[in-house]
Amino acid sequence: MTLKKLLLTLAIFTFLSTILTISIFEKVQAAGEFLTSCQVDYAMTNNGMTQVTNKIELTNLTSKYFSSEYSLSLGDVVITDFSATDASGHLEAEQSYKDQNTTISVKFNDQLVGKDKIRKFSLSYKTSDLTEKLGKIWEVNIPKVGSSAGIGDYKIRILVPIPFGKMLYISPKPQNITENSFENSWIPRNIYSFSKESVIQNGISASFGEAQFLRFDLGFNLKNDDLAPSAKEVAMPSDNAYQKIYISKIEPEPSTVQIDTDGNWVASYKLRSRQNVTVKISGYAQILPMALIPQPKLTDSNKGYYLSEQKFWESQDLQMISESSRLKTPQAIYDFITNRLALDEGSVSEAERKGGKAAYDSSKAVGSQDFTDLFITLCRAGNIPARETEGVIVSTKGNYSHTWAQFWDDNLGWVQVDPSLGKSIGEVDYFSKTDFKHLSLVTRGVSSELPKIPDEVKVEFADNLPANKGKLQISFDLPKYPISIFTTNAKIILENLGNTGLYDKKINVGVQGAQLLSDDSITIEIIPPFSRIEVPVTLKPLNFLLAKNIEIEAKVDNQQFLAQFKTKSGWILLLGVFILSCAFCFSIYQLFLVTRKIRWPKRNG
Repeated sequence: MTLKKLLLTLAIFTFLSTILTISIFEKVQAAGEFLTSCQVDYAMTNNGMTQVTNKIELTNLTSKYFSSEYSLSLGDVVITDFSATDASGHLEAEQSYKDQNTTISVKFNDQLVGKDKIRKFSLSYKTSDLTEKLGKIWEVNIPKVGSSAGIGDYKIRILVPIPFGKMLYISPKPQNITENSFENSWIPRNIYSFSKESVIQNGISASFGEAQFLRFDLGFNLKNDDLAPSAKEVAMPSDNAYQKIYISKIEPEPSTVQIDTDGNWVASYKLRSRQNVTVKISGYAQILPMALIPQPKLTDSNKGYYLSEQKFWESQDLQMISESSRLKTPQAIYDFITNRLALDEGSVSEAERKGGKAAYDSSKAVGSQDFTDLFITLCRAGNIPARETEGVIVSTKGNYSHTWAQFWDDNLGWVQVDPSLGKSIGEVDYFSKTDFKHLSLVTRGVSSELPKIPDEVKVEFADNLPANKGKLQISFDLPKYPISIFTTNAKIILENLGNTGLYDKKINVGVQGAQLLSDDSITIEIIPPFSRIEVPVTLKPLNFLLAKNIEIEAKVDNQQFLAQFKTKSGWILLLGVFILSCAFCFSIYQLFLVTRKIRWPKRNG
């Protein structure tokens, strides 16, 4: 029998940007001649060093070939203490580095010939590139297996030390979890096991720790070039499903803080003629990888905003409509974009914005903004509400401006996805979740261009959050000259003097001495920090003519707030009207008499 030397290559691509990425696939030069089974253990230590052990079985499916050499390609990673062994003992292994790729080559000591013969060996190494600590979070991401062809049994285990903290997120769901295991370790570890079926379609993403905290300092340069006074607005970071915001300082103090249709907290300033103002906003953010903060429902009246065509979202283009009708779902649109477009890494923030249709037609690499625009365009063309988020990606290697997308799901609310980062990192799934590095600064849906991000942005990891000082102050704006015969209006004023948004504040209104014509129960979904909301109260006094004391009661959070005012007697007004009427009639009569004397003077004789 002629023996042909076969080189089997099992490649592990490690993409190291801001998240660890490991991708494993098999390339067999004599396809179909071998079956590979593998168990890979990623055993991590407290400092992030990982011992990677590959236990591999190569089964001959034919008697024509045998394996004599094995190569493991790791990408641009630094490894130490690499070794390979089989039943006979130590195997010769060499490490090489070329074109930003580390390769371990293993030579087998014997020739294993014959159908169904199985070669068992292990290859291990250490590296600190397989985990990344970001602030208070440890992150591990293992992408999907590229292809299941030629792969028999395939298992992955992640052995995470207890000091990493609690598991905040892991996807897909592990096949099995073993807690507080001392397997081959003096340190207790939790072991997460995954089968081949769970890692073929989607990679493994996991985060460990307590929570992620960020501190931000923002600057806005406002300028009024007009001769007349002008109002200017700035959008500050706001709560959404993936982040909780704490505003520490706004200087100077805005005239108002309101919520726009997109949910941005918008601070307004009144600038004099030719006035320049620098607005400084500082605060903290708690970042979540999944939609965990309750969101307001998207009303039917507002859905139109997120389906309409905009300058960079050409959702009425016939080609976009046709493509979207073929794809049908946000997941299919995400997969289509990450497969179709090439990402220009150097133009993530600097590239000239092309818009969704131009990105679709482009034969060249495009920037992250174009990935987002195309996703929104195709979603809207397919009648799926979608919008854009612009913010910052925070990492230990520096921060950079970035955009990603959100689409509306009736069950989940606004779901954010990042197709360009999914393309950049490689096989990591950025559709099912994002990560702890995305800080949203503005959300755009009504317009593809507004609001603008700050002129100055500084973001860094923080150890803690400030105390939650959400403080609601209740006051009343009472009528100045209420009269008992007329309906009168008052206001209940709610002011958030704290540093974070207040949610679902229910106000129960009661009245004594008058009939309440407005609603007796009002729920306010959100009150942003430093904002003021006025609730109108319409009253009809019970006594039509007499002066009456009227009491307004407002109950909020089991606290009672009271205000009183007294109406003016209706008799006074009626008497005044009667006197004026009499005076008017008397004046008319006198005028008549004077006119009569002029026209018909009395004749003598």
